[in-house]
Amino acid sequence: MYLPFLGVFFETYVTFLTSLAVFMNLQGWVND
Repeated sequence: MYLPFLGVFFETYVTFLTSLAVFMNLQGWVND
């Protein structure tokens, strides 16, 4: 059984993690 809500939640979660990783990288570059 496929739950559309679960798919949307997972996609949003992955996008959030990716954005967070990019943000951390930017912060590291600024601190250097």
